[in-house]
Amino acid sequence: MNDDERPLSPAPWRKEGSGELHFHSRRTEEEAARCRRWEPPQGSFFRRNRGLAIALIDVVVVVILFFIYLFVLRPLAGQVRLGEYRLSGEIYHLGQEVLAVVTVRKGATSADAPSGAAPQSGPHLQPLVTVSAAGQEIVDLAPGPGQERSIPLRLEKNLLKGEELLEILVVIGGDEAVLSLKIPAD
Repeated sequence: MNDDERPLSPAPWRKEGSGELHFHSRRTEEEAARCRRWEPPQGSFFRRNRGLAIALIDVVVVVILFFIYLFVLRPLAGQVRLGEYRLSGEIYHLGQEVLAVVTVRKGATSADAPSGAAPQSGPHLQPLVTVSAAGQEIVDLAPGPGQERSIPLRLEKNLLKGEELLEILVVIGGDEAVLSLKIPAD
C-alpha cells in the first residue's frame, strides 16, 4: 500500500517512517454515492427503446406500402390506355345474366377546358364510344375532360358457356382497344 492510497476500511493506518496514526473513513463518500438524486434517463422515449422504435417504423412502412398498392397500383392494373382515355372494366353476375361495365375516363389537361366549364358548341364535338362483346353493342358519347362515363353491357350466360375470359372491344373515334376481363365463377 502506498502513502497516497487510503485503506478501504476505517481502520487506523500509519505512514511509513512516521509515528502518527491516521484515521480515514470513506463514509461521507459512500453516503454521497448512495444519496444521489434519481434523474430520469436522458433522450426521448424512442432513443431509450430502440427495439420498439424499429418495430413501429416497420409497421408504418408496411401500412404506407399497403395504401400505395391499394390506391395507386391496384386501380392501374385493370386499366388500358386508349389515346387520352383510360378504360377499365368490371363483371358482375345478375341471375341468368352477366353485367359487364366499362368505365371510360378522360383526364383534364391544360389545353382542355376545366371540368366545370360549359360544353362548347361548334367544331369541338365529342367522339362516340362503342362497346361490344359477344354480339352485343352499345354506343354512347365519350366523356369530357376530367369526367368519366360508365357503359353497362348485359350479356346472357348461355352466350358465355365455358369461357373464362370476356373480351370487350372498345372503339373511341378511330382508335380501338380490347379489354380482357375474367368471368368470375358462380
